[in-house]
Order: sequence, then structure tokens, then C-alpha cells
Amino acid sequence: MSKKEDMEAKNREIHHWKDKAILLAGHALRLLGKTDNIGSEASVDEALTELINTSEIRNSKESTGLCDAKGREIFFGDRLRKPVDCNEEFHGSWAIYEVRRQGATPLLAYLRSEMGRLLPEGYLAAPLADEYDRKMFCFARDPKKLRPMDDIEVIGETEWKEIESE
Repeated sequence: MSKKEDMEAKNREIHHWKDKAILLAGHALRLLGKTDNIGSEASVDEALTELINTSEIRNSKESTGLCDAKGREIFFGDRLRKPVDCNEEFHGSWAIYEVRRQGATPLLAYLRSEMGRLLPEGYLAAPLADEYDRKMFCFARDPKKLRPMDDIEVIGETEWKEIESE
């Protein structure tokens, strides 16, 4: 096969998968009743952006595959209370972090500490995996059975509102 034929074959395959992606995004939008921006000329980017921005999708929680110290599953968007391991005189004994996504990686981003919101939101951040024993994390057959090294716990919306009002 010549280079030109090889390139043409690759382009056909790309167009095939692009068409499949448009159909899939369009079908998902139709199921959600969002048909305003679906047309025969819709691009993958437009269809997928519309799908991602649909509140039913955006508000659904996706699991990180890990659990807190009490065995509760941790989801992206959850808030976790974590003991402070340094600067207790500045932060107090705990801090609250939000589980955010950095690529495919769950990341803990600072929201506030016991003493208040002393730093900008997200100023402190670290991968959620850092909270678990590295060897156990790497070789666990079922990550949901792992527990963090510190007493990290998911806090609910009611508790978060109480903390925020302080």
C-alpha cells in the first residue's frame, strides 16, 4: 500500500469514528430532550459540548473508585474533611478540600480550614491518591477496599453549609 493509499484509509477511519461520535452525542441529547442544536451539519465539538453542559450530565456524580476512612465512596465534587498535617497554628486541626478532576486524576483542592478561608480556593492541591499507602494503592485488586492513611471523611451538604456559615 502506498503512502497516499495509507493516508486515505486513515482519513476514512477518522471520518467513520467522527460520524459515530456525532451520532452518539446526538442520540444522548435526544434522550435528554435537548434537540435544539442537533442538525445534519453538527460538529463533534458542538454536539459533545452541548452534551457535557447539559445539567443532567454535569450534576451526576462520578466515583473516584476510592473510599473515605469510614468506607463511604468518594465522588468527584465531594468535599472532604482532612486533618491538617502542618501549620496547625495557622489552619487549626482540619481543612476542607473539594475533589476535582485534573485530566483523569482526582485532585484535592483546598476550600477552607478550621480557622476560615485563609488562602484562595484551590491554592493548596494534591492528588487524592497521595492520601493512601502507595504500595497498597498500586497493587489493590479492589481500590474501594482501601482506606486513607489519615482520618479523611466525606462531609455532606448540610455539614458544609454549617461550616461555611461560621
